[in-house]
Amino acid sequence: MQIEIEKLRPYAGFEKKIEECNMKVKVNGITLNYETAGDRGKWITLVHGAQDNLDVWWYQTQEFSKKYRVLAMDWRGHGDTETPALDYKYEIMVQDIYELW
Repeated sequence: MQIEIEKLRPYAGFEKKIEECNMKVKVNGITLNYETAGDRGKWITLVHGAQDNLDVWWYQTQEFSKKYRVLAMDWRGHGDTETPALDYKYEIMVQDIYELW
């Protein structure tokens, strides 16, 4: 049995079914892309791994946003966040999150 990979990816041409706000903001010298969902509870920040983007959290965001406020972001150089030529040290990437908040 063959499985079509594209059908497994919720971010491959899907319509998001949760209320969310996709935004860009200038932080730490770059334009950073992030989304928020949910309107109650404490904040949860979701950060993807290397070579991915914030859409990897799509299923979790649906569930978490029922009880929490969710922030998902694209690391620098990933997704819709700006790709600078340099500055990919962990300290700088953590500063991106700090300035986003």
